Amino acid sequence: MSATISPLAPKKYPKMPDIEGVRIATAEAGIKYRNRTDLLTMVFDAGTTVAGVFTKSKCPSAPVD
Repeated sequence: MSATISPLAPKKYPKMPDIEGVRIATAEAGIKYRNRTDLLTMVFDAGTTVAGVFTKSKCPSAPVD
């Protein structure tokens, strides 16, 4: 896998507001990449409500478990 960053990638990202009841962290675990964050952990407080959307795409990708 190439470590080259796409020229289409944003130069910076906007500051995201805190989301009450959710804690999010990333880490360099070495599961898929070296020297890149490749692990996401999310903790939801009791009583937090969440929703998700699944799409049908013609582009194959890894499944989300």
